[in-house]
Amino acid sequence: DMAKELEATRAKASAAARAAAEAARPKVDAKQLENRAAGLQAALDKEKRASAAIGASRSALYSGLGAVRQQLGSEKKSIRESKDAITAIIKANEAQVVEMIGQLKKRVQRKQDAISGVVEKYQREFKERKRLFNLVQELRGNIRVLCRVRPALDFEKKDIAVRLPEEGTVELTNVNGREKQWEFDHVFRSNATNADVFAEVADLCTSILDGYNVCIFAYGQTGSGKTHTMEGPPSDPGVNFRALEQLFRNMEERKRDGEWTFEVQVSLLEIYNEQIRDLLADCKAKQKAKLEVKASKHGMHVPGLTMVAVADRKQVLKLMTLGKKNRTVAATQMNADSSRSHSMLSTYVVARNSLTGETARGKLHLIDLAGSERVSKSGVKGAQLAEATNINKSLSALGDVIQARANKQGHVPFRNSTLTYLLQDSLSADSKTLMFVQVSPVGSNAGETQCSLNFAARARQVELGRASKHTSKRKSSASSTRTTCKLRSQSRAWREEQAGSGQVVKSSTLIVGPALTLSAPPPVAQLCFAADRSLFRVRHLVEDFIMRMYRTDPCSTPACGVDSPSAKRSYTALRASPRARAAGRRARAPCLGPGPAAAATLAAG
Repeated sequence: DMAKELEATRAKASAAARAAAEAARPKVDAKQLENRAAGLQAALDKEKRASAAIGASRSALYSGLGAVRQQLGSEKKSIRESKDAITAIIKANEAQVVEMIGQLKKRVQRKQDAISGVVEKYQREFKERKRLFNLVQELRGNIRVLCRVRPALDFEKKDIAVRLPEEGTVELTNVNGREKQWEFDHVFRSNATNADVFAEVADLCTSILDGYNVCIFAYGQTGSGKTHTMEGPPSDPGVNFRALEQLFRNMEERKRDGEWTFEVQVSLLEIYNEQIRDLLADCKAKQKAKLEVKASKHGMHVPGLTMVAVADRKQVLKLMTLGKKNRTVAATQMNADSSRSHSMLSTYVVARNSLTGETARGKLHLIDLAGSERVSKSGVKGAQLAEATNINKSLSALGDVIQARANKQGHVPFRNSTLTYLLQDSLSADSKTLMFVQVSPVGSNAGETQCSLNFAARARQVELGRASKHTSKRKSSASSTRTTCKLRSQSRAWREEQAGSGQVVKSSTLIVGPALTLSAPPPVAQLCFAADRSLFRVRHLVEDFIMRMYRTDPCSTPACGVDSPSAKRSYTALRASPRARAAGRRARAPCLGPGPAAAATLAAG
């Protein structure tokens, strides 16, 4: 029974499973299937039509491509034919083409030569015009103005407003974008060294040995490089040290002749807040002592100022180092080492000539002016603000003096400032004056640069008059005057004697005939050594006297001579004198010693 029941249960289960499967199977609608089949057939027909259209288009493309290929082939063939034809033409006319190319090169070269010739001629004419203009300015005594542009720093190279279009010209683009040009005696580019700068002023600095007064000063805004130009670092010394070095070198050359002796004194001061300070004083009390400018017969001077006698450039270097240490400087927003005073290095030279008795007095002022500054840019306060005020005031007074001198006004306000009063003889007649105008190339300083260039242009128009030497001669003594008169009377007597004997005596040559009989010459050697040999007039007279007596015409009979050793020594000494050397008389020296005819004459007489 249980087996039957189990079998029945299994049968029920199978029937239930079949019923469930039958229920899960989806019921398909025949109509839907037909619609779906129709849709698929339509899509298939559409694809067939598209495929047919593509096939037709491809056939058309293939046919067009064939035509293009044929055309390309014909073009290539035409190009080959043209290339062959051009090659043939070139080969046929190669010589003509080469000749044409050569002619073109010659024409181009001629044009280039013509252009270069014009440029060279323009440069020569420009330099000649510049030279003549400078000569006229020198004859007028105008202040020479040299412009120097300092190098731009790394962060300033994108803001350059100063250009140098040609030699001696400066062009500035101001804050409004307008361009303006100035012309000066010389313009130094930013890569110029202090040696290049000094080469332009070397002759001027050493002219004090001849008795001239010379003044060189540097002007410009703060931070423009004035102190670098005048003092300079140890690796590239400035004008101050180079000028004194050249001065001592020239003095040594003149001393070799044994005629010149020199006395050199140096002083160094600063004008701080309109007060003069002695930078060479040995104590603070002397540095702060009240000093004032006074006028004397040798020009403006400061009584009580320390004057140090120097003999070589080493002593000068020590004094300059001491003065630089004592000078007032401070840091501002415009310059880390801003000079807060005007510095003046003065050199006084007295040159004496032992031969002529001439004395020459010259002086050289080397001035480093404090820079003009705008308080809004420098950011100074307190004591530095007072310093800036006095600096600008003194520079303004200097500008008034320059303006008055340029306009040739009757009254020049030298006494408005200590600086201008001290420079009165340098900015008046009888002095050689040179100015360095230092400018910054940066556009942010264009306003100050324009002011500096305008000031320099006005200074260049100032006519000081031609400078003169400050020399004097020693008066002759009574004994020298008597000796001169005695020599002159003997010379006149001897001339009269020769004229009475029928001889012709010229000013520089004695014509001797064949039948000449000369009497014994006067004792010139003794008179020569008795005269004061330091007097130029006496030496001149003695020398001419002996030359007239013992020189003969080379075309005439052999020269006469004398056997006197004293006369030989006298005439040899005079031949070696500076005047005889300068006149070239050594080459025309007479024959000392008796000739045949003169020996018989001297023996008889």
